[in-house]
Order: sequence, then C-alpha cells, then structure tokens
Amino acid sequence: MTPRHIDSPFLLKKFPEIARMMKQGSSWDEIGLAMLRDFQRFGSRQHSSARPRRGSTDSPELQWFSAKTVLRLLFQDDSSKDFDEIRKRLDDSTAATTPLQLATLSLWLAGYLGKPVTMTTPLVATVLLGMAWDGQAVWKDDAAAFGA
Repeated sequence: MTPRHIDSPFLLKKFPEIARMMKQGSSWDEIGLAMLRDFQRFGSRQHSSARPRRGSTDSPELQWFSAKTVLRLLFQDDSSKDFDEIRKRLDDSTAATTPLQLATLSLWLAGYLGKPVTMTTPLVATVLLGMAWDGQAVWKDDAAAFGA
C-alpha cells in the first residue's frame, strides 16, 4: 500500500524546515529526528508563545523509530489486520488528497502512539515526502542518525 497522489509542493510549503534539510542532503531519519527535537524544544507551532514542554521519557531517536516502524507496517505489511480500518480510510478516493492524508494519518498515529498530533504531523509529512521522493529508501534506517 502506498499513498496516492502525494502533493510534495504542498508538504514542502507547509514544512519549510523539511525542504531546507532536503536541500542540505539530510537523510529522512535526520529530518524525522530534527522534527521531533524541534517539537520538544518549541511545542506546537499553533501557539503564539513557546511554553516549556513536558518531554517524553523516550529519546527522540526512539520516538522517531517507533513512529517510522508503525508507518512502515501500515504501508508495507498488508498481512497486519490491526491497520485495516486506517487502510480503508486511506483507500477512500475522497480522502486521497495530501492534506486529508496528512490529517488522517497524523490523527491516527497520535492515537496509536499516545502522542500529541502536533508531534506526529511533521513525522507523517517526513515519511510521505520520503515515499514520494525516494520510494522504499525512506524505510532504510540511517545508523548515523541513531548514534551507531
């Protein structure tokens, strides 16, 4: 399963920091980790004033790896019945636009992982862009990004 019709320009406009990192040649893992660190540092971009965030006890590396693993299972492992409902929603032609895919996946992932949607949205955007630009390479783990 792959998302249909990913509108890369929409995602790059919505997340200019991802576009900047792509131009610098950052790996998808480096971008995902940067999005998490940015979230932990500043919280939601929707709030006008930065508030101190109560961070998760999980490291950014573990949070990114967990989110990426769940999304990999969703998109790559059709045998997993746990994801049938979200797959059905994503396959619905009325939800095929990138903004709806981003919102649907972000909300679902937030609920699945028990994380704020303001954290999962940039992670989903990173994965969608990775799938659109590099296909299967988005799933390759960058050992350097995980400190190995």
